[in-house]
Amino acid sequence: MFEKFHSALSVQKVLIPVKSYHPFPRCGEENNLTDAQKADMIASGEEFIDYTWPMPTAMQYTMFVTHGTREPYEMADYARRREALAKLMNAEYAQCEGRFIPDIINGMWAIMDEATWVVPAHNSLNHQPAMPLPDFNKPIIIDLFSAGTAGLLANAAYLFKDQIDAVSPLIIDRLEKVMDERIFTPFMENLYWWSGMLDRKTNNWNPWIISNILTCFGLIEKDDDRRAAGIARCCMMLEKFLEVYHPDGGCDEGPSYWGVAGGSLFDCMSELSALTNGAFDQYFKEPLIRNIGLYICRAHVAGSYFTNYADAPKKFRTCAPLIYRYGKAISDQNMMNLGIALFKLYEKEDGTTRVGINVHTHFRQLTDMLIRRELEDKEAAFPLPAEVYIEGIQFAAGRCKQGCEKGLYFSAKGGHNNESHNHNDIGTFVLFSDGQPAIVDIGSGLYNAKTFSDRRYEIQQMQSSYHNLPEINGKMQQNGAQYKARSVSYKTENGVTEFSLDIAGAYADAGVNTWQRTFVFDRNANTLTINDESVFSGDKNHIDTFFIVPKEPVILGDKITIQVENARPVIIEGEGVSFSYEILDLSYDKKLTDNWNGALWRIKASAECGASLKQTFTVYQE
Repeated sequence: MFEKFHSALSVQKVLIPVKSYHPFPRCGEENNLTDAQKADMIASGEEFIDYTWPMPTAMQYTMFVTHGTREPYEMADYARRREALAKLMNAEYAQCEGRFIPDIINGMWAIMDEATWVVPAHNSLNHQPAMPLPDFNKPIIIDLFSAGTAGLLANAAYLFKDQIDAVSPLIIDRLEKVMDERIFTPFMENLYWWSGMLDRKTNNWNPWIISNILTCFGLIEKDDDRRAAGIARCCMMLEKFLEVYHPDGGCDEGPSYWGVAGGSLFDCMSELSALTNGAFDQYFKEPLIRNIGLYICRAHVAGSYFTNYADAPKKFRTCAPLIYRYGKAISDQNMMNLGIALFKLYEKEDGTTRVGINVHTHFRQLTDMLIRRELEDKEAAFPLPAEVYIEGIQFAAGRCKQGCEKGLYFSAKGGHNNESHNHNDIGTFVLFSDGQPAIVDIGSGLYNAKTFSDRRYEIQQMQSSYHNLPEINGKMQQNGAQYKARSVSYKTENGVTEFSLDIAGAYADAGVNTWQRTFVFDRNANTLTINDESVFSGDKNHIDTFFIVPKEPVILGDKITIQVENARPVIIEGEGVSFSYEILDLSYDKKLTDNWNGALWRIKASAECGASLKQTFTVYQE
């Protein structure tokens, strides 16, 4: 798609010189911040006046390898320093009296003093085992957080250059040298797995990192030829990211990662347009770019809820202004409305004009801050589409009535078990009652050394038996691209949606030849029916079908009732099964404990059968 800009020469023809590049008003120039924003930004920065800038230590760094934890280094002083700098920058940008400049300089200097900007969990070159400490005899690594740090520092130098130079030009001079050592030279001389130009499929790392590298080349690099070459190299890598997607734009990384996958692609394209006097605006008309954006609308359930497949928590904050801007760029009113409605919802939940901090997508944060006034002047309802099907990732969803949270909402997925941020979950589904979770996906917990290693599927919530799926003869689904859905079909007519897939291929050594799972969602009756038909290789088989629910259920014969907070209860009927349930202890993971108020319940529908099985579950509101 971006082939025209794969060469430095073609970029050079449209590239705005660094001295003329002006993506945002600098500190002291007129901007669009509201008085309420400014007050909030100043207040958040005052917390860090005379901040001591604690230094993360080498022994903290080693603890990812020695103890399997990311917290002591990455989530403590490392993160706090960047939060402090970003809030100080916001405060000075809002007040512009020089009060925060000494602390901004101290923060920039302290972060430049760090031996590396790469966090311990990413301290490996192209997926070799993580090293306890950085090895400076090897090529410099560029990871998500080193690129994000560089982008934050580049924006600090751009926004406050005059004020910083008034103290000493040596500060930005040093930053230029550090930037060359840690970003520019490694980026131009090395290829990393996330570039997509080696033998591994890329993911959100690609546009997330490139969005920050574009910031650095755009604002810091003084050599015009190298600046153009760096931007051309970014365009080639972004092309590899686009190759990962099916034409319908479905994000197999799930909705919580859309913000740094499709959302970061939008950041990149916005920066490229700013750098080239709008030469990249044409690409917002491309169907693929449009569909990558619309995925987030199609994954929306109600309010703050999205279908939380892959590594997504129960509920998360997505970037409402980004969604609005993306919708505006592709001229899609529904996407714009989703952004506006989320913005208003978050504003109501906060009860304040709180300015969010995102130290790893700072270009986006600046853009979002400066359009807040535009969003505050708008009102919109959630679009809430009646039906969705994304063929590329085999994602289906439906609700009783378009634009209405009342009634049932369901979503189900196919795919394969080697997706980015994969859980072994082919054929799982979620169900909402009146916009509230009733049958759920446990979601993601805290990341640790197992999360992105060959021990990933030792983690409970990654396993199929902790999704809304069958366990067949004691066997769970296996991980790998070969474990996938087969015979997938989707149709909708006369208010009835049918999504069907054979999930037997996701199970190894379970003695099952076919397992056709068919979801029938009837909007007229407000029911979801799950029909499972299977054929086995043996004559004696045991099946446990699981449903994960957020409230303790009540069993009455062949019915089980699920209470739903602030919504109508949901009933599951199943003939020929024996219902039981157990509480799931989530105390092993603080994030899950917080998400689900300490516990979830796992319903088990057990059945014995011969060489074939036909079982039906009917789900409806009480």
